[in-house]
Amino acid sequence: MGWLSGGTPTQIAPGTDRQAEYIRYESLYRAAVYQGWVNILFQEAGFLDLGSRRRNRRLMKRISAVNSAIAGHDDNGHTGILQGGEQRLCGELMAVPDELDQTHRRCLGYLEFRTKLEKDPEFARRFQPVLDYIDGVAGVDGAAMHRRLVLIHNALIDLIDFLDPRQVWVLGDRVRLPVPDAPEIPERLDLIHPTHRAIAEVEEPAAAHGENEPPPEPQEVTS
Repeated sequence: MGWLSGGTPTQIAPGTDRQAEYIRYESLYRAAVYQGWVNILFQEAGFLDLGSRRRNRRLMKRISAVNSAIAGHDDNGHTGILQGGEQRLCGELMAVPDELDQTHRRCLGYLEFRTKLEKDPEFARRFQPVLDYIDGVAGVDGAAMHRRLVLIHNALIDLIDFLDPRQVWVLGDRVRLPVPDAPEIPERLDLIHPTHRAIAEVEEPAAAHGENEPPPEPQEVTS
């Protein structure tokens, strides 16, 4: 959170390969383990009852807000990291049976996670979009990436505040950051639903005649 808020993050070996590797894989693991615990929550708890329907709805709303921020629903996924189904898939991969109690599941530990990334290409492929985002090679410019991370950060803070309002389990500052203005994203016709795209392609020639000027009347054909 340090660099998001403009502060200086803690670094033991700044500017070294060790520090760069730590930032990449620690960030990736935190993103992955969140998806794992959400998956376990829904698989084992079923319908989670917090004592009232209102609190249940509020919890679901906050989890959904985090998922939406990760997927980039606010800009139709242009700057998103993982789509909803991809998030669920990562969550399933992170949840494994608990050796001490086979009726429950747990998340992969950090060592297990790093080992599977190195030895299981299919496992690693599922998390590659997150690494691409961390490495800045996901095709998203810096300003848009910063805004996406701020949105995810704020959604997570809202979820943590709801689950731990007295700061018993999660310590440290819980500061919601100002959301930067959304960058302009050029409209891409290839992202429009095929039906709507066909309509747009038909209407485009008519628009060329002028905003208020109707297209010419078809000429009568006489035999």
